[in-house]
Amino acid sequence: MLTVFLIREFSFLYVEHCAKLKGGKNAVTLDYNLKKYFGIGNSTGLGMAPFLVNHPALLHSWILAKELILAEVLNFKNISNSQNNRFFELLKRANNHINEWDVEDKIQSKRIKVLRAEINSLLNNLTKKKPPNQYPFKYIFNKTHNLSIESQELIASILIEFAPDNFNGIEECLANPNEPKIVGSMLVSELSQIIKKNYDWVLKLNLKKESSNTYFWYVSQEKLEPRLGNRYKEEGSELEMPFNIPMYVQKLKKLLDKYPYKNETTASFLLKNPSQRYIIRRIQNTSKYPYSEIRNNLVDKNCRPIDMLRCKLAFFGASKFDPKSDRWTRITLFQGAPIASEFISGNKNYDDWSFSTLPN
Repeated sequence: MLTVFLIREFSFLYVEHCAKLKGGKNAVTLDYNLKKYFGIGNSTGLGMAPFLVNHPALLHSWILAKELILAEVLNFKNISNSQNNRFFELLKRANNHINEWDVEDKIQSKRIKVLRAEINSLLNNLTKKKPPNQYPFKYIFNKTHNLSIESQELIASILIEFAPDNFNGIEECLANPNEPKIVGSMLVSELSQIIKKNYDWVLKLNLKKESSNTYFWYVSQEKLEPRLGNRYKEEGSELEMPFNIPMYVQKLKKLLDKYPYKNETTASFLLKNPSQRYIIRRIQNTSKYPYSEIRNNLVDKNCRPIDMLRCKLAFFGASKFDPKSDRWTRITLFQGAPIASEFISGNKNYDDWSFSTLPN
């Protein structure tokens, strides 16, 4: 991310250098506000989706950090006038930001139109009827419960800007070196209970349909990058990566239901069923890291990997999400971010660059 920031800075210097060579004394430098508005474009493909699946503990840490901050902010009993004014400033800025967000993708374009209408309506309603004095942020967030996920997450993004000082060190929690490990001493009955509690969404899926097993994930031999194949139209499904999590869970559940020794340990069960090591390890991991599993059938015909890519990119500060298919997207990084000269100018308000908008 530092490299991306430095490339952005270099771009400004390079453009101004070329202008000076060509224009001489008539050359001008880029406008300060325009510089800040420029971000760095980037694109990313399917590689990020397997990263999330293969690093469940890390995924949990990212989501947990966000949820902890949001929960703390929602629990503010009172807010100051400056905090109230700041919220509406950010909401108005966000409203302008999404009005500058245009994409060609039909699905995302439709989501953006809904988002614009909902945020504009929410802004008008909150302006006419001010939030209550007690728990105002919780009141505002509750107003989004019946709105789209886009609107809910946008408001959440605004609210976590009000994180108290005691959360300044939470970035250390975003790292998680722990990898899932099998807990051999866990009883078979305990394992069954974890499935019922944490994988209830899997047990509701109908995996007998052909469409529920359409795709397979594999690594291309040519570029050593993750790819998505159609098992009914393409060869190579025998080399697929183990991402058919719902099917593995349902198969394990059937084995456990038939297993007569409920008070035996998982280790004893695995001696008789060694092929279940992978899924048992994932399932046991969720009891410690509840946000570690993506609740979707990643091989279903209707699965859109693009949503997983967006999730990961959002934690890197990516904006202007611009899908080019359901498998790769373009995004913008550091739009509105400070430029290098600000760090020596005495301006300490470096972090105020959420929801950048085109300068007048």
